[in-house]
Amino acid sequence: MNLTEQLLNHDSIAQVEKELGKHHSEFNNLDNMYMLFKGMKHNKRTSEHLKSIEDTYFGMSWDYFVNLIKRYGFVEGLTYKFKHISFGEENEEQAIIYYHPSKGLVIWAETYGGDSVNGGTLYGMVKGIEDWKTLSKALDHCSHGSSAYYDENGQMIMKECIDFSVDIRKGLIHRLNNIESVTEFMPQWKDEEPFLWFVDYVEDKEPGYDYKEITKSKIKRCPQELQNIISLEI
Repeated sequence: MNLTEQLLNHDSIAQVEKELGKHHSEFNNLDNMYMLFKGMKHNKRTSEHLKSIEDTYFGMSWDYFVNLIKRYGFVEGLTYKFKHISFGEENEEQAIIYYHPSKGLVIWAETYGGDSVNGGTLYGMVKGIEDWKTLSKALDHCSHGSSAYYDENGQMIMKECIDFSVDIRKGLIHRLNNIESVTEFMPQWKDEEPFLWFVDYVEDKEPGYDYKEITKSKIKRCPQELQNIISLEI
């Protein structure tokens, strides 16, 4: 296991439990402070490493993120600005939908404070393979639903296509490379309608909002090339 994998899969809580010889539910205040210190130290080391290999990391700037995904091959589908009031001050925020034309990957992301990444998700679809355990590990166990089904004889059959989503803020490029090392991305999504969330954090504060309609309205504003990837009835 390389350093990137070690850092991304590290469990600070489990490490401290092992060191102290007890479950975290039994921690006292001093134990919890030690666990917090170990977690912060690990997160700092992880972010520094991911930045050094030009990957995504918690705390990255908006410009860093956008430039990174552009270098990977993503192109703009939609960019819009919205207002957000925080601590009595009004900030101009930004949300984007970017997509990868040849790999069928779609990113939703938004800023907070104008110049940092608040959060976001990458959506995609891959071809199913017989070695479902390897595929599940590469997907970081983030596929939606089962990767296989059973026929009338009880034989497990892998699905032809599997949709997945990953958080953009931590080792995104590393994750994509891992996935592509074991299977192929689908340039056009097939089968079941995937779950998509293109709703910014101001819109989801509105009473009675419909995330499906908001998401579809934004897809309609994207290039036809992106709409063809998703194959969504809009």
